[in-house]
Amino acid sequence: MKKNDIKKIFIIYSYLIGLSALCGGILFALLVILLQNKLSFIKLSPEFYLVDTLPMHIFIFDIALLLLGSIFLIGIFTNIPLRFINSLSPVKIINKQL
Repeated sequence: MKKNDIKKIFIIYSYLIGLSALCGGILFALLVILLQNKLSFIKLSPEFYLVDTLPMHIFIFDIALLLLGSIFLIGIFTNIPLRFINSLSPVKIINKQL
């Protein structure tokens, strides 16, 4: 296995894990927003606020910005360990584990 193969595997799995967690978080947030708008389970004190429940809105631009920013950060934080992996030799690592 070559170093480039290890890098490719590392990058693919980093993006898979990061994007699946991001999509799960976005779906959970959308579910909470939809439930709040339908059931109004977050109540506000009428003494301090003019509305009884907390209104929530979904903005597609915010979701797109979150996705793009997360993809950018996943790329940055994937490159940090890749620099360390560059200095390693796969043969030496396998020999140490055996």
